[in-house]
Amino acid sequence: MKQQTAIPSLLFFLFFLVSLNAGSMAKPYEVSVQKNDAHLIHFWFFGGDLPNDTPLEQIEPTYQLVEGSMISYHSALEGYPFDPDHPNWRKASLERRNAPTALNYLPQGNGWVPYDQSGMRGIQVRQPFTGDGGENTLYLHIPTTGHEEIVVRFAAKDQGDSAELMAAEELLIDYSAGGNGSWTTEGLDETSLELLHEAYQVFEVSLSQVESANDNPDLVLRIRFDGPNMDLDQGDRVAFNNISVEGVPFEAPDKYTVTFIVQDQAGVSIPDAVITLGSVTNEMGDYVFEEVLPGQYNYIVTALGYEEVTGSLTVQDADLDHTVVMAEEPDDIPGELVHFWFFGGDLPNDTPLEQIVPTFNQVDNALVTYHSALAGYPFDEDHPNWRKASMERRNKPTEINYRPGGNQDIPFEDSGMRGIQVRQPFVGDAGENTLTLHLPTTGYMNPVLSFAAKDNGESETLMAAEELVIDYATEEDGPWMTSGLESPILPLLFETYQLYVLDFSGIQAVNNNPHFRVRIRFDGPNPDLDEGDRVVFNNIAMDADILDDTGITGTVNPPVFSLYPNPASQQVSIHSDETGLVITLFDLQGRALYRQPMEGQQLSVSTGHLSPGIYIIRATSTQTGQGVSQRLVIR
Repeated sequence: MKQQTAIPSLLFFLFFLVSLNAGSMAKPYEVSVQKNDAHLIHFWFFGGDLPNDTPLEQIEPTYQLVEGSMISYHSALEGYPFDPDHPNWRKASLERRNAPTALNYLPQGNGWVPYDQSGMRGIQVRQPFTGDGGENTLYLHIPTTGHEEIVVRFAAKDQGDSAELMAAEELLIDYSAGGNGSWTTEGLDETSLELLHEAYQVFEVSLSQVESANDNPDLVLRIRFDGPNMDLDQGDRVAFNNISVEGVPFEAPDKYTVTFIVQDQAGVSIPDAVITLGSVTNEMGDYVFEEVLPGQYNYIVTALGYEEVTGSLTVQDADLDHTVVMAEEPDDIPGELVHFWFFGGDLPNDTPLEQIVPTFNQVDNALVTYHSALAGYPFDEDHPNWRKASMERRNKPTEINYRPGGNQDIPFEDSGMRGIQVRQPFVGDAGENTLTLHLPTTGYMNPVLSFAAKDNGESETLMAAEELVIDYATEEDGPWMTSGLESPILPLLFETYQLYVLDFSGIQAVNNNPHFRVRIRFDGPNPDLDEGDRVVFNNIAMDADILDDTGITGTVNPPVFSLYPNPASQQVSIHSDETGLVITLFDLQGRALYRQPMEGQQLSVSTGHLSPGIYIIRATSTQTGQGVSQRLVIR
């Protein structure tokens, strides 16, 4: 009997659907069985690309399915944003905040980067929350064209003085559907969201019952702040992270085909590469990804015998062919490690650098120095050339050429690696941007220089620089030469690190030479362009063989010494079983602040006059000429 009654019921249901679609007032998307699942429309990921300690007025999304989204900010203080010399500097401001959370993190809104690899920061709104300019206000401009049932989610927490004296206790929510500044709370289930002190929680603002929020290019959600101490000014804040907007599309979005073209540096196709696009990995040798939704995707390409390639691409409104060039894995670099530069969090961020000491060196006086294309470098924050044509830290890690032995045997995943960058313009009134690697080879022969580098320009067609120009010197005052180099021109790849290996083993003059230097300059069609783009470097190393005629055989072990206490405040004691060490104290810019031979096996160094921060203690053996460095923290 159940089978007999099911057929008429099904016919009646089908007749009902046909009748509903035939009605002049009916819309297909109003039938629940025809709706699509909710899709991510907008997402804000707040990472290291946001400038630190800087008042912000707008923040663009990392992902938008519908164009036109933006976060804008109104400060409670008239005249915002203020410069560093103003008494209201960093008051009632919107800024980056280093307060990550996995709550509401959506990898698809950040190129499918996993949370633990994202380098997340956050944003903050600082006290006071009311003033002569009104009240601190975040505006989420969230166009919903083609979507309905809109839901906004974000993580937020109070970071006031204490649970009893919070910066703000509640977030006040309303919206404008007409783009005319007419604010309302009609249709919202909650208009006041209670914050927790120092504990992120996910807040959900559902606009699913607000008809005017659907298919609206002018929708704006407003977030304000409430509590008993809105005029308090103690530098406290409310922190936000991972802002998302989702909605149900009226029609299923278009999907596209992404085809990878994988080849070596000579243009020959590479078979059997494994490609991961977003969260999907292909079958080996299948380079076509079908039914890809619009969005930005990170990808990883691996192939036997080739260096791994990572990058990103944007799927927008058409099928896409994407070419990946893979470099062959180099043979093992011969010799032992002599110099190594690890670029980590100890380097100051957003700061023009002039020189960088190595984290490991077997021979003293190794150094990276920098010459800027702009006269007067380095500049301060008030100068119009601030952070132009500069060498700086860059948060771009890579395993390529990483040497744990050059960084206290710390594994890559535990290293906290960053990197360095050279920024546009590359030519100017002082010549051209130049990295000089001081690589003394005293006691060594057949040096091989290696490093990872990539272009970080605007696009593959408008790179910051397309080539690195290499030459070297063997005398203290030059001249610069290219004789004996296999290639003095090294092509860069856009947004893809590759390993560069410069073999000097056939050049007699570089052996056992305290003045050996390598110079790196930059070339391309737009060297005077100034759009904030850069070339990135990491893991600079020099390997060499021990010189046969020095009387040294086998591996020479660097001296071993200990520091106590570390961190230090007034003084630090240095102890070693080896006598006669020479102790040198450097700052992170490579300046020698103190040098003293150890008369015995222990030396006390006064540190009370030093500013808090990171320093380098270098111990050099007078018996072998070898040296080793350790970090010293002054607090």
